Amino acid sequence: HQLFLVTRVRAVPGEPEKHRCIAAFHHRWCYGKLPLLCVTRLKHLAATKANAALIRRDLDRYRDGVKKSRKIPCPYTSFLAGTAFSVDID
Repeated sequence: HQLFLVTRVRAVPGEPEKHRCIAAFHHRWCYGKLPLLCVTRLKHLAATKANAALIRRDLDRYRDGVKKSRKIPCPYTSFLAGTAFSVDID
């Protein structure tokens, strides 16, 4: 399965917001009910106060153009996705 995190961001000041992929993750052995469990884990991780602040920082930097030149636009958000799909934290 593959996970794509998509959000609306304003890539160019003055232009309308557009949908952009900010993180992607591929897991070859994630199938059956496991993808739903992993997405639930990701939601719980993202809802944590400290993680939510770091995700907002990732998005702010993406909007400001700091991360557009990188292959991974939002590295912390990508890390959380990888953690949710690779580590059993329950």
